[in-house]
Order: sequence, then C-alpha cells, then structure tokens
Amino acid sequence: MAIHTTSNRNNGMYPAEMMYGVRLETPASWLSVIMNSEDLENRIRKNIPQLIEQVTGNIILLYTGQAKNKMDPLTTGPYTITKILDHGRYEIEDHKGNLDIVHADRIKLYTNPIEGIPTVGKGHRITFPSLLKPFN
Repeated sequence: MAIHTTSNRNNGMYPAEMMYGVRLETPASWLSVIMNSEDLENRIRKNIPQLIEQVTGNIILLYTGQAKNKMDPLTTGPYTITKILDHGRYEIEDHKGNLDIVHADRIKLYTNPIEGIPTVGKGHRITFPSLLKPFN
C-alpha cells in the first residue's frame, strides 16, 4: 500500500493517481473526512429553519403546495390560529368560520402588505449629493 501512495519526484503524482486518475483513500486520510463530515453537519444544522412557535390569535397564511404556473400564489389566507395542538399542529379558522387542522411546516406568519409599505413624511429633504445636481 505504501508504494502506491508515495508521490513521484518528477511529476508529484502518486502511481495510483497516474494509473487510475484519482487519489487513493487511505486510513491516514479518513480522519480528515470524518472531521469534514462533522463540519458539514454543523453547517446543515445552522441552516435548517427552526419552527416558529405560533400563538393563538396570530394571523397566518397557508402554503398550498406547488403552483400550476409561475403567477399562481403559493399561499392562501389569511387564517387565524384558534387552538394550538400537539406535535406542531394548529387549528386554524378562515373568515367564514371554517376550521381546519394543519402542521406548522405549512403555515407562514402573515404580514399586512399595507403596513409593510414605508411612508415618507413631508418636509424631508434629499441629502444625496448625486441627486442634488441637475442632469446634463
């Protein structure tokens, strides 16, 4: 095994690398693979979205699944959470009073689009120098 994993002085490649086109995995290189898998697991755990605990009375949107075309909305609603059940399930109610039980991964907190639009008050001046100069 040692002769196949010793690099050549002339080209710096291993014999197995010259013959097969890939570098051999040896027990000495396994430790770095194990350490890399732990780093990968930590990065994956950090990027997984955590379930947000909802509160009774929150207004939410419900994911519908795949859209039929790119202009279809991905959510419907708004719905109101009426009861918190076990295992991440919620009882929701629409504006007509219809009840349904859904899991937490199918809901999204509703933000009113009217409240999300920033307003600019009167009396504010433009302070960017590039916008104060007249166009040539």
